[in-house]
Amino acid sequence: MIRIKKLILVNWHSFGLKTIPLEGNVAILGENQAGKSTIMDGLQVLLSGGNSKYYRLNKASDATRSTSDRTVADYCLGRTSPNKVMRESARTYLVAVFEDDLGRRPPVSIGLFYDVSKGHERTITPDARFVCPGLALDERIFVETSDTSQKMVKDWDEVRTQISAMCAEKGTSLGSYREKADDFIANYMHLVGTPGDNIEPARMLRALIRGIAFSNMNSADDFVRNFLLSENHVSISGVRSSIQTYRKMADTAKMLEDRLIALGAMEPDLKEFVEHEQDIECLRYLSKRFEMMDVIVPLRKHRLASIKAATELERIEDEISQIKAEISIIEDNLKDVNDQIEPQNERLRAKNLRDQREHLAQQKAHLVTEISNFADYVEAAARILDNENARDLENFPVVRDTLASLKETLGGTIRYNWPEDPVAVDALLKNLKENAAPVLNYLEVCRDEHNKDKGNAKDELKDLEERIRNAENNVVSLPAQVADLRNLLQSEGLNPQILFELVDLKEDKTEWRNSVEGMLGPDRYAFFVEPHNVEQAIKCMRAERKRFPRTRIARTDKLQEKSSDIEPGTLASVLQCENDVVVAFVNMRLGKIRLAEDQEALKQPGRAIMTDGTYDDGIVVQNKYTDEVVLGRGAAALSLVKLKQMEGPLRAREKRESVQQLRYDGLIRRLRKVSLDVDVAFSLTDKVNKLSDFGARIAAIDEQLERSANEVAPELREKKRLLELQLTEFKEDYAATLSKQGGMIKVLEAATDALKGPDGLPVWTKENGLRGWHKEVWAGYRKTVATAVTAKTKVQGRHTLRHHSKGDGRHDALERLDEIKGVVAKSLRKTRDQYDQGLTLQGEIKDRVFGAVRRYVSRFQLTKPFDDQASISRVVVNWHTDEVRRIRDDELINYKEQAEEAADEAQRLFLNHTFEELRGRFSLMDLEIESVNKGLDKHTLTREKYSVVKDTRADFEPVVSLLRAGSVSALELDETSLFYGEISASNPHKEGLERLRDLLLDEDMDVQAFEDYRNYFVFDLEMKNVETGERVRQSVRLANGSGGELQAPFYVTIGIGLASIFHGVRRASLDDPHRGFGLAMFDEAFSNLDANNAVEVCDFLSGIGLQVIAAAPGDRRNTMSEVMNSIVTVTKVKNTSHVTQAVIKPLARKALREINPRYLSPEQLEANFENDQRAKETDVLVD
Repeated sequence: MIRIKKLILVNWHSFGLKTIPLEGNVAILGENQAGKSTIMDGLQVLLSGGNSKYYRLNKASDATRSTSDRTVADYCLGRTSPNKVMRESARTYLVAVFEDDLGRRPPVSIGLFYDVSKGHERTITPDARFVCPGLALDERIFVETSDTSQKMVKDWDEVRTQISAMCAEKGTSLGSYREKADDFIANYMHLVGTPGDNIEPARMLRALIRGIAFSNMNSADDFVRNFLLSENHVSISGVRSSIQTYRKMADTAKMLEDRLIALGAMEPDLKEFVEHEQDIECLRYLSKRFEMMDVIVPLRKHRLASIKAATELERIEDEISQIKAEISIIEDNLKDVNDQIEPQNERLRAKNLRDQREHLAQQKAHLVTEISNFADYVEAAARILDNENARDLENFPVVRDTLASLKETLGGTIRYNWPEDPVAVDALLKNLKENAAPVLNYLEVCRDEHNKDKGNAKDELKDLEERIRNAENNVVSLPAQVADLRNLLQSEGLNPQILFELVDLKEDKTEWRNSVEGMLGPDRYAFFVEPHNVEQAIKCMRAERKRFPRTRIARTDKLQEKSSDIEPGTLASVLQCENDVVVAFVNMRLGKIRLAEDQEALKQPGRAIMTDGTYDDGIVVQNKYTDEVVLGRGAAALSLVKLKQMEGPLRAREKRESVQQLRYDGLIRRLRKVSLDVDVAFSLTDKVNKLSDFGARIAAIDEQLERSANEVAPELREKKRLLELQLTEFKEDYAATLSKQGGMIKVLEAATDALKGPDGLPVWTKENGLRGWHKEVWAGYRKTVATAVTAKTKVQGRHTLRHHSKGDGRHDALERLDEIKGVVAKSLRKTRDQYDQGLTLQGEIKDRVFGAVRRYVSRFQLTKPFDDQASISRVVVNWHTDEVRRIRDDELINYKEQAEEAADEAQRLFLNHTFEELRGRFSLMDLEIESVNKGLDKHTLTREKYSVVKDTRADFEPVVSLLRAGSVSALELDETSLFYGEISASNPHKEGLERLRDLLLDEDMDVQAFEDYRNYFVFDLEMKNVETGERVRQSVRLANGSGGELQAPFYVTIGIGLASIFHGVRRASLDDPHRGFGLAMFDEAFSNLDANNAVEVCDFLSGIGLQVIAAAPGDRRNTMSEVMNSIVTVTKVKNTSHVTQAVIKPLARKALREINPRYLSPEQLEANFENDQRAKETDVLVD
């Protein structure tokens, strides 16, 4: 057998010039960093011809770097750290000498030469590769001694000349292979290899290098893949490209189908919106029409009333003229009768009496009026306690009791004989006058408060109406100070933006709106300007700080340094924004507040908030709910509903405060009239007494006139009495008619005023204007429906008010107008309610539509074609129609066609190329495993025989079963695609083809995995006990086996694999003296094997024709001494490595094994113990 006898290293890392003797099986021992791996790396670089695709340098040899990436140049220059080398330049030789143990074949020397300088070392290749048949070179050939007695490394040209001459002396020639490493390897293996074997260099080196790298192996599958089977990938770039194209086209087609589904889901909302928009416009038209009728009907009523009043006034004026004429005639007749009755002096006396009576009657009437009016005041005051006013006087018992006594004293009797007890009333009124001031002050304060609240309610209602109008126009209303500050900042050119315009709630987080709005509060109106404009904005706000209370400007200059990374599960995470500065602001405000789904989660440590706004700051729990909705695009529509809900209570509040104000005004007026407004000298008792005196004096004058009248002739007296009676009746009629005339004039004036607008225009001008406005509203509604007939049908379906034919007379017309006015008012309320409900529903549908559009463009990463203010019926519907038509009729068809073309190409390439190549790889793999198993079957180790087994991986089973089925034509895919469509039920491989389809189209499957034929199988080692026949797999033994049981099979299998490569299966199994060179190299060898297993493994490797070279730590010396033929010990002093050799002869090795207790049976151990005891006893007797 041919072995490597020595290795010469010249300028190889820590070896300057050193010959390493390699006698038989060699153990290279030493401490870490002594140079063991340096020797092993030099040998593998030499055997691989310096081809970097074969060797694998030791990555742990550099102590200064945790992950060394050493190169051949690093070895040549002696690199000890990233920036430090032992040589600035180097001539390096690596030489191995092969010799035949029996001397039947001449020696052979092979070597590499490198000429390296620092700075040009990364991509070096050998400057020379040489093979010297018949020569056993030594280190002296490569060096020369200078004049200063220093040894210098020779240049290759000089060495080549010398070696060529030596070869010529031996009758051979020097082989030089600078360009091709494989030729170098093939040549030296031809000289030293087993005769008749044609060794493939790549396979030999891969197996050899894998052995060097072999360490503890925990998986038989990895072992077989990496150490037994060669790497021979099938190129499937074309298949991969076609499958990727198919996946891309199919995914795009699927995405387009998903888009069609998403667009289809929008269609019902779009149709509902269009239909609902027509209903809304119809209701709007009807509402405006009823508003017009609500104005016109009263106008017509007032016009009819004015005509009726004018006609009635004319009649009354005629009646007055007639009455005046009758009165004039009666007065003339009465004068004639008086002239007949009374002489001149009697007439004068009677006239004086009548004048006196008239004067007294006037004074009495004035006094009666005064007492009557005062009676009204007193009675009104006495009734203060009849209702809720009594509560207002609870804190004023004197006034309250006085009013109660006053009510009891009056007893209900009023007017001329009122009161029955004026003295008692005077006393009570005096008491009220003295105690009323505090009560009046209190009532005035209450009245002023309610008046103020009424004013506030009016202002709030006015502001609310403005906000409702804005919301209907999809505009968020700003507080006055915020709007003013924005205008100011805009005038300064600062381009301000407000927080609520910059953020929005995420589509799936809208239920958190109230919580976010409540927590942000005034921050929603915070202004954002560019960082360099912040200071100027603050100056603007401070300059008029009274004008801008509670306004805020964000410090964007500081926020840009803050983190915009929002933690999931916080309140900040429900918002979305594209501005990092705004996100940082939101994160600072809301980023530490947890989202609590229930009360149990709310009480966990830290700040948290629930969807209803319940907020726990760790100390108190409060409600952060707010009625204002301003954040995001849909805020206006959402706020409209809330604003409408606020309108009714606010109007009720205004009315309530107005009623209370009027009540307190009435209280104050009634109480003041009987207290503070009463003159100090006023006495009701005096007024009553004076009234009685007037009555007595008038009665006396009446008596005198009666006596004078009795003296006149009875017939004249009777005539006079009748005339006076007629005169009285006509005067009463005259007064009543004048009163009717005054009332009718007022009716006419009121109707006339009502027929004029604020601008003073005549009523019919106003009505004509309303009719023109009605036509405009009808034209706007008409645009939303297809035909005028449809529009009229919708209106008639909702408009139940019908005009009646003209009745007879204006009275009937007025009654009919009253009836129509009631119907119009009712219809107007109903229509407005329906219109408001329709707006709310329309807003909900609009939010759904735009929400669906946002989700659509977000899901499919499209550019949004319009903003949320676009018209749905005119813009969104047209976009939806065009989008569906374009995808369905164009893009989807094209992508499906491209997907089918790519699938057909992938199938053609896979079946006609990849499929057949894989079958070839499987056949080669079967041969390799069979070859190894034949070698393994010839040998027994620790009473076991080994074999390599394989199982098909479950996920690749479809491919393997189809590959085993036969040729491509046997798959019967002539009319079927492997990637789409139905596979015929009659196809015998239907199930396998369908599983293969699923496998190839699996998005998680890397198609590149198909390239490596080894990926299709799971490998294992099987051990058979030759005595019991029991079989066990290595994967099972890994669970509970010892180190030797686990690792020994790997070494054996590696050895068989190497021996099969070096010698062939037959010679690897026999002790053939003609076997050539065979080598097994191990770094950190036999680390998990005990001495018994190590000896057996090493003997086994030697027996199959392999020279074993193994590197191991120094503490393995005893074991290696029993195993190896020689021990090479490596030591390092400073940066230089030294070697010593100890050759262990067979007899010494045998003696070491005999004295090692591990190799003795229990009987032998017992016998040795007894011999030792007898020897000790003999020594004692001798002494």
